[in-house]
Amino acid sequence: MLSSDEDENSNPPGSQTYRRLREIADLLGKPVGAFLGSQPDEDIALLELLRLWGTITDPVGRRRVLDLARQEAKCSNYEDDS
Repeated sequence: MLSSDEDENSNPPGSQTYRRLREIADLLGKPVGAFLGSQPDEDIALLELLRLWGTITDPVGRRRVLDLARQEAKCSNYEDDS
């Protein structure tokens, strides 16, 4: 996690780190500030999930992960609008 000071001083809005953070925030529909400072365990788990997803290169493995996520979401009454 980045602290607010780190974002302002070492990762200015034009830096590659900030641009990547902005892309992730946009994909998740969250403001960049949601990743600054201490975060709830759920946000930390989400970032870990994204990091792990990036390490899965096998399409079959990714499909299994998505199938499991969909199954768990269904148990939580998630409805797919697509």
